[in-house]
Amino acid sequence: MKRLTTLAVLLLGVGLLASAALASAKKPAVYRHYVACGLSQKAKPAHKCRKGRKKGAFFRSNKADVFYTVCVSFPTKKHLCAPKQEAMQGTLYVNEITSNIVGKHQVTWFVKGKRVGRFIFTVVPKGSGGHGNRTNRRKRSRRDYDCSDFKTHAAAQRFFERHHPGRDPFNLDGDGDGKACESLP
Repeated sequence: MKRLTTLAVLLLGVGLLASAALASAKKPAVYRHYVACGLSQKAKPAHKCRKGRKKGAFFRSNKADVFYTVCVSFPTKKHLCAPKQEAMQGTLYVNEITSNIVGKHQVTWFVKGKRVGRFIFTVVPKGSGGHGNRTNRRKRSRRDYDCSDFKTHAAAQRFFERHHPGRDPFNLDGDGDGKACESLP
């Protein structure tokens, strides 16, 4: 009888943990933030953009109206922040990134002085593997993937976990937290 009681308590605990995990997994993100090659609201997140191509830092607050700041760190170690701006709940905003400096850039979003997101992207020379040209996408080698190649975060995460997550050769985990392409649905 004692073993049966212990087993029941154990199963109850596992059930509570599983339901808590499911509840937290369904919770939508408070903010959505990413960088894309292009300024259209249909532009998809990308970790590589060709030099000369328009680039945008996208932000949406899913829970409330907020004021946010977006900052860019350039390969030259220079940092630049846009003035604080209002974001109405549910509206997608874009700040144009005008840098054509080849190399890694880090974009960081802040709400009430607290960092709420970070995204790393690379400006690549014209004619290289960056996005913005469908013909070029077809010619990319199998080793050149970024977030725009996946429809969902789950698909990107599966790929990330199968392809050297410790090294992240495709730069799918821009902030190094072990989660690939967090800006995807």
